[in-house]
Amino acid sequence: MNDKLLAAVSRRRLIASAGLALTGAAAAGAPALALAAAPDGRGKPRPAPVRPLAHAGIEAWTDQVGTRFRVHGETGVHVLELVEVRPLDEIARRGARRSRAFAAVFAPASGVLPAGGRTYPASHASGNLDIFFGPAGETLVAIFA
Repeated sequence: MNDKLLAAVSRRRLIASAGLALTGAAAAGAPALALAAAPDGRGKPRPAPVRPLAHAGIEAWTDQVGTRFRVHGETGVHVLELVEVRPLDEIARRGARRSRAFAAVFAPASGVLPAGGRTYPASHASGNLDIFFGPAGETLVAIFA
């Protein structure tokens, strides 16, 4: 009789524990799902997290038009704004490593441009990367293929 009582209690405890565990898991996941879908305080959806650009394709770079990059040049830090991303279909047809070859065009957000024809370390909201800029004019152009 004692064995039957222990077996029933154990079975009851097991079922109750499983029920509590499932309820807890569902309750713990619900706030996370609500936060992911919730708009920000102004009623707009939250922007997608910024992906690292070091190996990103044209789509990720296009999403960053208007953002700023801090480029560490010979005369100090230059703040550049990404103003345009243009596809380069001819390079893309020759078997580029990225999804599509493209040119990223940068303009000075303040101050002057660093010299072109060099690789500079740059920092961005997505992380750090080295960018080779072609010869300087009013803008700097970086080709990604």
